[in-house]
Amino acid sequence: MRYRTIGSSDLQVSEISLGSWLTYSGGVEADAIRACTDAAFEAGINFFDTANVYGRGAAETAWGEILSVVRGTPTSSRRRSGVRCRMIPTTAVCPARRLPSRSTLRWRGCRPITSTSIRRTDSTPRWRSRRTIEALQQVVADGKARYLGFSEWTPEQIQAAIEIGGPDLFVSSQPQYSMLWQAPEAEVFALSEANGISQIVWSPLAQGLLTGKYRGGPGAAA
Repeated sequence: MRYRTIGSSDLQVSEISLGSWLTYSGGVEADAIRACTDAAFEAGINFFDTANVYGRGAAETAWGEILSVVRGTPTSSRRRSGVRCRMIPTTAVCPARRLPSRSTLRWRGCRPITSTSIRRTDSTPRWRSRRTIEALQQVVADGKARYLGFSEWTPEQIQAAIEIGGPDLFVSSQPQYSMLWQAPEAEVFALSEANGISQIVWSPLAQGLLTGKYRGGPGAAA
């Protein structure tokens, strides 16, 4: 497994991360979640991605319980490919009544939502306004999150946030990106790179379409 540094942070994360959207939010049993997590860690994956809206907190809770055990294992048992793998969980803070693609997070709800997520794992949120940015900065100042990232922001939103909080406010961007969806290449990638923001893309295999899992056409096998 190879590792990279996220933005201007000191975090060394595996190039492959393990997500939890349709699986650990209620799609599989607890034993399977633990087995998958253990297998991922054995393969050198130290980067785990979730969100507060996945299963209304079920995914965060499941990983919070598992990672609390893994974090307590001896350092000698957590070395992969010569790299000491720290468990690095991230979570997205989203409005519970909205889909993640809707940028409607209000500043008043940001810190309470983040605190709830932290009780399950860690934290990474979305954009709304100056007060939201200030609230997120306070989350870091309070020690409730080490670093901040954003997901599916437009170039205008990214630039506005940077103007408010400075170029070191965020360390990561999480857009949808694959061979079938390359829209972020137009502006998001360049703007992020210019401000030291790394990309942590979601659905790089187009939700399984690029794996050959789905066969179309007359007479195709299911």
